[in-house]
Amino acid sequence: KKSYTLERVILSIIILILSYVFSLPLLSIVSYLIAGYDVIFKALKNITKGKLFDENFLMSLATIVALGTGNLEEAAAVMIFYQVGEFFQDKATDKSRDSIGKLLDLEGDAVEVLSDGEWKETEPEDVRKGDVFRAKSGERIALDAVVQEGEGFIDTRALTGESVPRKVKAGDKVLSGSVNGDSTLILKAVEEYEDSTASKIMKLVEEGENKKAGSEKFITVFSRYYTPLVCLSALLLALISPLFGVGIKESIYRAAMLLVISCPCALVLSVPLTYFAAMGASAKNGILIKGDDALEKMSHISSIAFDKTGTLTEGVFSVQDIKYLSVDREHLSTVAKSLEAESTHPIATAILALKEGEIKKAENVSVIKGIGMEGIVDGKKVKVGSHKLMEGLPRLEDKGTLVYVIEEDRLLGVYVISDKIKSEAKPVMEKLKKAGVKKLIILSGDRKEIVEDTKEKLSMDESYGELLPLEKLNKVEEIKKEGTMMYVGDGINDAPALASADVAVAMGGVGSDSAIEASDCVIMDDDLNRIPRAIAISHKTNTIVKQNIAFSLLVKAMVFIMALMGIANMWIAVFADTGVSL
Repeated sequence: KKSYTLERVILSIIILILSYVFSLPLLSIVSYLIAGYDVIFKALKNITKGKLFDENFLMSLATIVALGTGNLEEAAAVMIFYQVGEFFQDKATDKSRDSIGKLLDLEGDAVEVLSDGEWKETEPEDVRKGDVFRAKSGERIALDAVVQEGEGFIDTRALTGESVPRKVKAGDKVLSGSVNGDSTLILKAVEEYEDSTASKIMKLVEEGENKKAGSEKFITVFSRYYTPLVCLSALLLALISPLFGVGIKESIYRAAMLLVISCPCALVLSVPLTYFAAMGASAKNGILIKGDDALEKMSHISSIAFDKTGTLTEGVFSVQDIKYLSVDREHLSTVAKSLEAESTHPIATAILALKEGEIKKAENVSVIKGIGMEGIVDGKKVKVGSHKLMEGLPRLEDKGTLVYVIEEDRLLGVYVISDKIKSEAKPVMEKLKKAGVKKLIILSGDRKEIVEDTKEKLSMDESYGELLPLEKLNKVEEIKKEGTMMYVGDGINDAPALASADVAVAMGGVGSDSAIEASDCVIMDDDLNRIPRAIAISHKTNTIVKQNIAFSLLVKAMVFIMALMGIANMWIAVFADTGVSL
């Protein structure tokens, strides 16, 4: 479309130059029709729908009046300049859309679908729910699906920010936008392309109509009354000017100028185009923002509440210390690792990651629900878990999870296991304070003493631990009463709190539909530094929006006065609208 528009504009300019050089008025009309036939068609179409007062109507009326008063070249020039403006506006929009597309890089290529026993290549849009398709090594999975055959690893970085590939096998669900690893997977589509995760994300980015920013709503309402008022003013100018000695032809010409000057293009575009450009700029910075409303609210944030695990911390448990060590570390780790090798719990993973110790065959392993595990290692009865494993164990107080290791009723040692705080967390809290955020809060389901310790280490203002999802939601509601608040979570477990917050930010995680729906903004690589950057972009964007509106109205007012005084022409009138838009 843009290429076609550009070709039309170039052709119109050439014909207009020939008209001027050879004094052929008919060529000016041809130039006008080539440049503006679609504008006139849109104006007529909108009139039949009851949408009388828009930029197409004003531009058509003004240029037809210019033609009627003999200003053929100016009428053609107005249409050409208008189309040039439209071309560059499309380019700006596409540039932002490309930035968002590159950030996500979610859309799959052609898909090989199983049809009549053969693999046939087809477009993702043509794949139906229930169709079987395959993803070869290195290919992007085009639709949400369930693995039917095959086993391997998929890269979900673009969706969840996870740097480690995720293992999948038959029966596991995979999301569109994931990249298949080094094996072929046979998949069954569970959603059609338009309902897939990747498609939904792109739609949410581009369709922000129900989340218009306050300034954009103002401009929409303003234009509704502004345009009819302009038409009435132009009509009055044409009727009244002759009473002050101005010729009828000149009066009509000035009225046409007023229509062009007052065309709402620059005003209507000043807000949404700025916000969309800001969304593109955010995408270049690894921040996916879904709508204008979130961008505007970010500039008014007074408090930010953070989930702890996976948001402020890395979400990976590791052994931080050993207490009550009564044997050498090698023996302690051998006993613990041999038993924990039978578990997939995150704490077991932390113990198994220890360098010292070996894994021996454990027998008669059983889980003591909510307490730990027990079994036989080297012929001795061993237990690993909390202090509740046996009477008389010392109950330690520590800012981490405590794992007791017992052999034949003897305490060998206590592991202190905790989650590591992200290296960028503290500097980011300092940046947010400097950016004007008044209060930084932690809302977590973790133990209160651990949450309190994280708060102290990061110099945050408040912390609340041992919160259930509903309790988190209630806390968010309380914080909102104090001013505009942002909630930052993993985007999956925090869905209720995310949905309630004024601005919801998901850290990397868009692993479920509820997370995609709940968040206004997704930090694609889990880097906390993106949050102050997003707020800075928001402040800059809102400043530019105000500048755009003020500049547009000021130029229009100046040229309007010049038109009334008879010292402006149609060229200056074009600058007052399309020129300002550009």
